[in-house]
Amino acid sequence: MVNEPPVNVYRVRYSDRARRMADGVRQAFADHGLNALEQWMAFAFADGRTDGHLYPDKATAVRFQFREDFCCYVCLQPDMGERECESYMHVHEQLYKQGLRIADPEKPVHFEPHQRQEEWRNQGLIIPRFSKRNLRRR
Repeated sequence: MVNEPPVNVYRVRYSDRARRMADGVRQAFADHGLNALEQWMAFAFADGRTDGHLYPDKATAVRFQFREDFCCYVCLQPDMGERECESYMHVHEQLYKQGLRIADPEKPVHFEPHQRQEEWRNQGLIIPRFSKRNLRRR
């Protein structure tokens, strides 16, 4: 009883897909070192698995997946833990469910924080995957 480690009652439980995604990011840095920095990887929404390939940009990562909306695309940073992976996947998934996607970072976009979502779409920050007519039919 004296040698037992203290119990952390405030420990946050992350989903398995967030843990797998964080493991994939760690593995990429373990395999490729700092060459993995600013490279892109694709992680499946279903379970957080990755194909393990590093891509130079998001467009290339999308092109090598079965369907764009089955994966979330991450520009690798060394400090991505389970918490960041959980929130990143959640945001991506919610955007795809609404028929939107995160814009390609290769295009320079300037925006002010007070702008509305429609103005963001006009500037290319949020790109709809379907036309408005198709969204109304859902």
